[in-house]
Amino acid sequence: MSQISNPSGAFGNSTLAQKLVPATMEFVASAAISAGVPVSISSTGTVATTATDGVAVIGVAYNAASAANKTIRVITTGYASVLAGGATTLGTPVIRSATTAGYVTSSATPVTGTVVGFALGASASGRSDIWVLPGTNTSS
Repeated sequence: MSQISNPSGAFGNSTLAQKLVPATMEFVASAAISAGVPVSISSTGTVATTATDGVAVIGVAYNAASAANKTIRVITTGYASVLAGGATTLGTPVIRSATTAGYVTSSATPVTGTVVGFALGASASGRSDIWVLPGTNTSS
């Protein structure tokens, strides 16, 4: 007997997180990191929550690290749900927050190294769905 498969319908995936499976890479954390926060890479190759003045954003933490030297997966391309410290607008670049580490906000003119991705919807604050695509920007 064959099993019916309908990945885009009632019996399959139904949320963006399930439909848009992200590409991830493993990194070693330099400190504790929460899942779903933008992360930056250091010159030693470790990652940390992106600071409010941080650059070298490489993606969003897929899972948490409880302490330094723990291995985590980082979303380098694909869907992620992140905390927005300010408004996000559908289709605009999403950058690391300048006021709250680990948060994002929209920017029409992002600075090189601060882009996390692009907003997949509008949000005043709270959780925001984004397409992670670090390193893309419209100005420098």
